[in-house]
Amino acid sequence: MNPRIIIVALLGICTSFLFAQERVLTLEESIVVGMNNSKTLHSSKMKLEYADAKSGEAAAGLYPSLKLQASYQRLSNVPAFDIPLPGFNVEFPVILNNYTSKATLQQPLFTGWKLQSAANSAEYAAEASRRDVETDKENLIYDITAAYWNLYRAIEVKRCEPDDLSLERHPEHVRSRNGDEQRCVKSTGAIVER
Repeated sequence: MNPRIIIVALLGICTSFLFAQERVLTLEESIVVGMNNSKTLHSSKMKLEYADAKSGEAAAGLYPSLKLQASYQRLSNVPAFDIPLPGFNVEFPVILNNYTSKATLQQPLFTGWKLQSAANSAEYAAEASRRDVETDKENLIYDITAAYWNLYRAIEVKRCEPDDLSLERHPEHVRSRNGDEQRCVKSTGAIVER
């Protein structure tokens, strides 16, 4: 390999380590990042989009439909077809250009409330999907908040080293009845057992 490429790659890696900074995320930032990267929430939103499209499709069946068709056809040059009969000659002309157009207007008059029921059902499904998205958002916010505070608690417990729990340094220690278990009641209210 080219040594210049290796040197440039190593410099790029080293500078990325030099400029790496510790960033503290707030709870609000964590929620925003979590909502932007959640595959469950994205899936729920796509299901909502699908349900809305199906609802619009079902409602479209209630409206009249108008169809217009037009076509053009060109035949190859062929001689006229004639049938010689005794006494007269029957000739069929050649029509080289053929134009066709058609317009159709269709309106369902009575379908046994089938179309209206389908439209209502699709709208209810879309509303259920909207509520699923809201439920997924709320659950995601709850999970992110719980994970954030659990991480905060874990960092605080890690910060409290075992040296801080010795009997000589903290008078708050209480010996249990048997004397074999020590407990430390800290300022945070947590109980640490040894």
